[in-house]
Amino acid sequence: MISRFASPGEDYLARIGELAYAVSSMEWTLLGDLHRLTRVTTTPGLTAVDLAGHTTGTIGKAFLAATARDPAVQHYFRVGGEGLCEVSRLRNAVLHARPATHPQQNQRLNRWIVSKRLSERFWIDDDWLTATLTRIAEIDSALRRVRPSFEAYPYTPGSPA
Repeated sequence: MISRFASPGEDYLARIGELAYAVSSMEWTLLGDLHRLTRVTTTPGLTAVDLAGHTTGTIGKAFLAATARDPAVQHYFRVGGEGLCEVSRLRNAVLHARPATHPQQNQRLNRWIVSKRLSERFWIDDDWLTATLTRIAEIDSALRRVRPSFEAYPYTPGSPA
């Protein structure tokens, strides 16, 4: 398919897609587990149905505020909430960046953050993507290490989503 837009190249776009997919996958790991953790979750409204339409950052904050009777599940919620909050900021850097001509790497995204307290500009270049994808993989690995087992909390067909 021929793009109507200036292209930074297929490899770069694939890495941007990998980043977006990795964040969404982590989000769904947590949301998808809620149906099997309902018996120990003590926070009303902490269901995939209630949270699915929200942003990754909002979902992360909901997990940070969530409570559970099982300390292992409570820890999973905390690690997941912290992780989602961090990866949402990383992904948002990409989503709110604009195409520009990089001095060494042709077309790349450029993120410019301007507020009353801060003015920051940085490239979503190959090095940034490598570091960010590495960080997301670390966060995802930390989440999977503390994920409650399916043996302890099996999926039960017909349980609330």
